[in-house]
Amino acid sequence: MTFEKFAHGVGKQVERRRFFRSAGAGALTATLGMLGLQGKAGAASIALVSVRCCNLCRSPGTCSGNCIWCWNCCQSGRRYRCCEHYRSTTSCNGGCSNLACSTIEPAGSC
Repeated sequence: MTFEKFAHGVGKQVERRRFFRSAGAGALTATLGMLGLQGKAGAASIALVSVRCCNLCRSPGTCSGNCIWCWNCCQSGRRYRCCEHYRSTTSCNGGCSNLACSTIEPAGSC
């Protein structure tokens, strides 16, 4: 393999990755926009921990906060309540900034 072919192949991979990263970010932004959360798709709002069907900002534990943002999800016939607990009510928006902790609780079947 010549260096030229190698460089061309690497260039194609980089372009492909950039395309898929942009497409993924666009899909996330569109989804958040449909949910009325546009503008929240920055790096500070990306879930970092996946537990069961919950995508959380932090590993779940026992905690509390001044404002709680929760949603339900289902996995293998079980419903879970996923929550993000915030230090103050000013940014209780589902993002990962101003976060005190994350929790997950069983919530019956689905």
